[in-house]
Amino acid sequence: MWGSWSAILTKLIYRKKFVLEPQKRVRKASYLWIPLGIYALIFFYLSMIMAAAGKLGLITPTVKASVYIPGINITGWSLVYFSIGIVIAALIHELSHAYTAIVHGIPVKGMGFAFILVLPIAFTEIEEDIYKKSSLRGKILTLIAGPASNTCVALLVMILIPFIISAPGLTVIDVEPNGPADKAGLKPYTIILRVNNEPATLENLQKYIKKVNETVEISLQVWSDNGVQTINVTKPTGYTRIGIIITGYIPSTRLVKILGVSMAIHTVSLIQWIYIINFSLALINIAPLFITDGGKIVYEIFRNKNISHIINTATLALLIIALAPIP
Repeated sequence: MWGSWSAILTKLIYRKKFVLEPQKRVRKASYLWIPLGIYALIFFYLSMIMAAAGKLGLITPTVKASVYIPGINITGWSLVYFSIGIVIAALIHELSHAYTAIVHGIPVKGMGFAFILVLPIAFTEIEEDIYKKSSLRGKILTLIAGPASNTCVALLVMILIPFIISAPGLTVIDVEPNGPADKAGLKPYTIILRVNNEPATLENLQKYIKKVNETVEISLQVWSDNGVQTINVTKPTGYTRIGIIITGYIPSTRLVKILGVSMAIHTVSLIQWIYIINFSLALINIAPLFITDGGKIVYEIFRNKNISHIINTATLALLIIALAPIP
C-alpha cells in the first residue's frame, strides 16, 4: 500500500538543485528582514489578542479572524486567484529562505514543488549539519526571511491598491443561478453605478432588499463590457436577497479603460488575493507555532525546549480562541 502511495507522491514532487553565488549586497539587504518580521509578529499578536478578547466578551469585537477553505468559502474564480496567489507567495517565501541561507554560509541542496490536497506548495532543502553549526544570526535571518518577504510583498501591494481601485462602490462578483438578479439579466463582473437613481452603496441597496413584506422593483444602472445599461430586478415578497455576491469597491476608471470592465475586475481580485495570501502566510509563519518559522526562531533564541513549548503552546491556544466559532 505504502509503495503505491510513495510512487504517486514522488510524481507529485519536483526538485531542482539550487545554485547561487553569495553576494555582499544580498547579505546586507537580508538584515531588512528583521524589522519586517517584527512588524508581522506584532501585527499577529495584536490581531489575535483583539479577536480572542472579542470572542470572550472582554471587549466589543472589532477584529474578526477567519479561515479560508478552498471549495468551502473559496469557490469559482476566487479559487483560481487563491491558487495563483499561493504559488506566488510560496515561491517568494522559499526563494527568500534559500537566498538568505546561502549568503550567510548555509548551503542549499535544492528547491522544489509538491501538491498537498491539490494545492501547490514550495519547499527548500538546506544542509542541516552546516545549519546546526551556523551562527545564531545566520539561523534567525534565514528563518525570518520567508515571512518577512511575504510581509514585504503585502506592503507593496497595499501601496499599489489605491491606484487600481476607485472610491467605494459595488462590483458584482457572482450571480446566483435562477435568483432574482439572474432572471433580470445581471451578470457577474459588472459594476453597479446607481441603485434607483441613488449612489451605489451597500446601504442604499440593502434598504430595498430588506423590505421583506413587499415586492420591490430595484433599478440598477450597471457598467459592463457591453456598456452602461439599466437592469430592473424584482425582489419578491419574503426575500431578503436578490442572489448576488458583491464587493465594496470598483476598479479605477484608468484600469477599466485599459483592460475593459470584466478584466479590470479580475485583475483587482487577483491582486487582492495576492495581498491576502502573502500577509496571511507571513502572519501564520512568523507566529511561534511549533513547526512554523516563528516556532523555530523561538527555539534558536532560547535553546530550551521547555521555554519554546510554553511559548508555542500559549500562541496556539490564543489562535484557537481567536478562530473559534464563538458567537
